[in-house]
Amino acid sequence: MSHTVFEDYFVPILTPHLSNGEIKRLLGNLGKPSSFLDTFIKPQVYCEDQGHYLHISSKFDETGRDHIGAKGMLDNPEDWPVQTYFTNALRIDTNTIPARPMERTDIGPFYIFTFEHDENDISFFKDQLNWAKHTRQPRDSMMGQFDTHLASQFKDYAGCCMVWSGNKSFHCHFAFSTDELKAMPITSLRDGFRATWHTLQGQFKTHFAIPAHIKADASLQRPEQLRRLPNGIRAGGPKIFGVTDAQVVTPQVVVFENIRVRNTGNQSVFSPSDFIQSPTVVAKRAATSSRKPVTLMNNNDEMEYCAAKMRSIFTSFPKFEGFKEEGGKLTARFLNGPDDQNPASIMDEDHRTILIRGKTDDNYPKARPLPLTLGEMVQNWIVEFNASKLKPMGEKRSHLEQTFADTAKDRQSAVQAISDVMTDLVLDGARLNLLSAAEGISKSRSLFVNMRRYFAVKDMRTAMVAFSTYELAKEKCKEFNTIQTENKTALTGIVLFSHARIYAIACEKLKIKPFTVADSVSFGDPSLDHTIKTRQPAVSEMIEKYFNGIILQRTNKTVFFTVHDVAHGWHRKPSTRRMISACQSFEDIKKDTAIDLLIHDEVSVDNLVTLAPMEYREWITRLSFTKHEGKRLWTSSTSPNDKFKAFKKYSETDPVPAGLTFETACELFEAKVYETVTLANSNEYAMDLKEDSPFNVAGQQWTIHIKPWPVYQRTLVLTTEALPATLSKKIAYVNEEDRIKWMVTELDTPHIARSPVEVRPSTRVTSKTGGLRIAEFTAANPSFKPIGNKLKGVVGSNTHHTAKGSNAYLGLDIVQLLTCLPPTALARLEAINAWLGIGTAVRLYHIDQFNQTCGRNLGFRAPVTGPAPKNIVLANRSVWNAMATIIYYSRYAVAIQEVAA
Repeated sequence: MSHTVFEDYFVPILTPHLSNGEIKRLLGNLGKPSSFLDTFIKPQVYCEDQGHYLHISSKFDETGRDHIGAKGMLDNPEDWPVQTYFTNALRIDTNTIPARPMERTDIGPFYIFTFEHDENDISFFKDQLNWAKHTRQPRDSMMGQFDTHLASQFKDYAGCCMVWSGNKSFHCHFAFSTDELKAMPITSLRDGFRATWHTLQGQFKTHFAIPAHIKADASLQRPEQLRRLPNGIRAGGPKIFGVTDAQVVTPQVVVFENIRVRNTGNQSVFSPSDFIQSPTVVAKRAATSSRKPVTLMNNNDEMEYCAAKMRSIFTSFPKFEGFKEEGGKLTARFLNGPDDQNPASIMDEDHRTILIRGKTDDNYPKARPLPLTLGEMVQNWIVEFNASKLKPMGEKRSHLEQTFADTAKDRQSAVQAISDVMTDLVLDGARLNLLSAAEGISKSRSLFVNMRRYFAVKDMRTAMVAFSTYELAKEKCKEFNTIQTENKTALTGIVLFSHARIYAIACEKLKIKPFTVADSVSFGDPSLDHTIKTRQPAVSEMIEKYFNGIILQRTNKTVFFTVHDVAHGWHRKPSTRRMISACQSFEDIKKDTAIDLLIHDEVSVDNLVTLAPMEYREWITRLSFTKHEGKRLWTSSTSPNDKFKAFKKYSETDPVPAGLTFETACELFEAKVYETVTLANSNEYAMDLKEDSPFNVAGQQWTIHIKPWPVYQRTLVLTTEALPATLSKKIAYVNEEDRIKWMVTELDTPHIARSPVEVRPSTRVTSKTGGLRIAEFTAANPSFKPIGNKLKGVVGSNTHHTAKGSNAYLGLDIVQLLTCLPPTALARLEAINAWLGIGTAVRLYHIDQFNQTCGRNLGFRAPVTGPAPKNIVLANRSVWNAMATIIYYSRYAVAIQEVAA
């Protein structure tokens, strides 16, 4: 049927079911050549010199899948449009009795992973068709976003194609170069491809938000399985639209395709561990009929998983009794009835049905056959089992992580499980632990309840809990003391302000302007402390009174609640420690104020590394090496006041680089060991980057300094964010002297349903207009509390940072704003991209921000009963399109609400 004839025949049939736009989307590429077909399929259809081919066929039920048809395609290229199916690469076998296709898996130039969800439902058909829908460019569509996501992860990703099957489904093909795979040691090629299919299928299902009850066609994990050929034909009409005429020929139209030109990912989709696993093929047929015994299941966990699957299928008699290996083959044994004591009935690995032996019970119906042979079903279940051990981003869970994932079935079990995990880490873990877990899962409360046990087991005197803000520290200290009172413990929580903070508070109370180092220098004083003591005695008295009060409150079971900077400087800055101790000698003060346990809440990128443009470093180096009267202007022993004078004096002849403050210059001067990276444009916002664009960072040089962490008996760092966790894995040692490194534990809850979040992407939401959009929204919806950056003037608003960790939004509706980062902030994240060798730092930043703010009122903070509060996201479309490519990092179920523009 020609293009025109097809449209004349089908458009009237499709019109009652699909809109004009959907019909155009389905048929728009009819008659056009397929780049995917020409790039990835035709060139490897028959490679005699390499010994492999792709089986090409117009029939589904043929056996053998030999190379004859593929070879014929070279001589008859005009036959491509009348073919229906293709496979991945198979080894050419010219023996009289060739090996089965499953035994001839080979490596071609490209491997194509295919996903199909076959559901007889017009609504789901339209959902799939709309995966190719876009407003401006194909890359804006859901398929385009997933294509970008794969390119940001995998350096060997090559392109994709979405093909209409001619009936009720679409075959989504994703091609990967096998260059990396060919360099790997391989003992189990077919199993490796299948394991990789499961990993990608999980990401595919998450990205497209496919309902749990709609399953992917698991047979497509097999390399030898037939899959729909782009621009091929289907014999028979699309029954989903009521066409039952078997004589109708339906073109397999390409709905979406893209061939990658450049990727930002730095890892291979093929994991070596997947290709060196013990083979799960039960028995292999050679040219003769002999069979060799092989181990089917690698461990008892796999065997029990497969046994549970069998028990769930054969719930009545004949009832599954167990597996047994007989004659080198796997068999399943069955009991015929309740009085049967001998499981003699059998199903072997090559069959789908039970061979009944002995007397049967007529009260029970005949068992239905398995969808595939027992051997193939077990293979699928083992791959499924192993895939269940992976985190959402595809990494394998540790034993502790897997135990948590298996245990956390609901809110109550998750809270108990997180308590157990943190207790393990505090009492028996490494000295420096980073724990990533969901927002609101009661991390803080669990720690507070268990703190008495920590003090007893570790014989501790002082612990410190550090937060991002003093407001949070005060909120959590109040919660801690309430718990200790209820539990009748001797522990005391005290909010500890830094000297700088209590100075600002005192000035505010006395309505006095606080002095700065610049003021102190202008007075000719030797230090800021001297200026405060001599020129603001009332303030100095208040400061001293505050710290004397801390001394009186302290017990031998004290927990300080403070901010990150105080915790980080505890081992370096003795001034605060001296002021809260009654001891006299410095050694006694150090012992008296030593921290036994540090809990560091919500670690940030800035807690882990110092990022700075190279021009900052170069300017500071020039300043520090400049001499006056034979002495260098800046050294480690130079006082802050003298440093400030030198900073101002030197900048008169060598202007300070834009954005470099005196405080930042002091920090960078002390961070002497650093690495240098050259930035590239990962372009995660998919902008049209012109050479003069402020977002064009290519070629910029930045420096990264790994911050040394204080060494305590035990440190537990908490986060809900992916970017700090990703960064910490790169850091070798945070304390070179003691060779201490991060031990990272990432927890997820695959068995707990995710709270829904409504996202409204729009080009009308920008950094400049975001405040106006939020103000318009809250005016129309006054019950919503606004959270976002650049919301100055919006009543009741908070930034994402200040709202982080807060319980103040429980039960309230939230509207949040997500907009593009400014160029300087973007460059910082591009520096992380360059250092880590990834291309996702900007997206991870936004996903973390999104998760944090969703977690203020949803997830584990949602009400146990009754309606959940709403969380609506007004997002810049470029930001959301970028985030959508790694949406599997989201802890919330996203529902897109399209808005104009």
